[in-house]
Amino acid sequence: MGPTRQPLRTEVISIDWVCSGLICVYLGLLMFKVIALARTMRRQSQCEIQRSDQVYEPAPELAERIVIVQPILGGDPRLEETLRYNVESLPADVAFLWLVDEDDKIGSEVAFNLAGSRTNIKVIVCPPAADDINPKTFKLGIALQLADRSLFAVLDDDTTIDISSLNAAAESLSEYGLYTGLPLYRPAEHLWGKLVTQFVNNNSVLTYLPLLNFADPMSINGMFYVVNTTAMKRHGGFSTIRHELCDDYAMKKIATNAGWKIRQGITYQFVSTSVETFGQYWGLMHRWFLFSLLLVKDQRRLVQAALVILLGLPPILLLVASILAIVSVWGWSVWCAGLVIRHVLLAYSRKCARTPSVYFNPILSVVSELLQPIHMIHAVLSSKIQWRSRRIHVRSGMSFQVIEDWDR
Repeated sequence: MGPTRQPLRTEVISIDWVCSGLICVYLGLLMFKVIALARTMRRQSQCEIQRSDQVYEPAPELAERIVIVQPILGGDPRLEETLRYNVESLPADVAFLWLVDEDDKIGSEVAFNLAGSRTNIKVIVCPPAADDINPKTFKLGIALQLADRSLFAVLDDDTTIDISSLNAAAESLSEYGLYTGLPLYRPAEHLWGKLVTQFVNNNSVLTYLPLLNFADPMSINGMFYVVNTTAMKRHGGFSTIRHELCDDYAMKKIATNAGWKIRQGITYQFVSTSVETFGQYWGLMHRWFLFSLLLVKDQRRLVQAALVILLGLPPILLLVASILAIVSVWGWSVWCAGLVIRHVLLAYSRKCARTPSVYFNPILSVVSELLQPIHMIHAVLSSKIQWRSRRIHVRSGMSFQVIEDWDR
């Protein structure tokens, strides 16, 4: 008699059940986040929801009250285009403070050329920050001392905003201490940039908004936020966080310590990525995941568990299910059906959050999520990142030490 194949058959059936279970748990967690997102959107003011879709001319007094502060670093091929868009699309009374490094010839040239004779733009040439000081918050500290308008808006140099963001921020700051929006990456040209785009566009809405049903914002979108200038100066300004590398989480802690409420808005700020190579992609994702890991470690145990289950577990479930699905036709069928349901749920989440579908790629979306466990492992194993021309060791608490500087 030939050898029996029953044990192998039983093993395949067991794997099929495990694969099916993983997909079900994955979809259950995703559905929970989508339902929580829909609930958050219903709770947002109707006024801000309308401003997400429509363009309004701001009241004249708003334009005269706000200064947009942008730390600038040369090298991004879209830098001039992005800066020009903000200047030309916003009212002429909105003031801009552009902060450039004294040794950044490219960034300085772009800034001074665009500023030209415009009276609402001031370019500040900044000295280099010390090794243990965050260059971005160092520049922002200089700008805060010069700011003479009541609303202080921080905007990254690769990010564009429209009038609706300023309107929502000004309205919110009558009750809240800090307003922040949602990042949305524009379609990229290169594969690695497209993966970055899908990572952000898949996760920003489902990370920032659903959790508002259960807790205050864990962090803010550091690409765009607005505070009251006087209040910021009163609480020590950016000097209190200049030794912390993750400035968005550090700003959240400033708000918490000052007793401010944070308004997580639903207006989008559009970001352009210049990521072209695998090395750039790998370094950027490592930096983001390391910061996220340190943020989670800084929370209470219960909050840590919730964040791991809602945000960290789903990509792991999907990756393991993808590997198991290779074994049998049944597993492959369940996996494909799960992806279809995933696509429907994400499409519904975009509808709830009024996110344009043009920023979503169904295939790269899956690839981006399958890569996340790899980035998680990398963040756990290595606390060293490459940032600008420096190799940096990031300590717990977000302080850092420069290991190597290639510009020296």
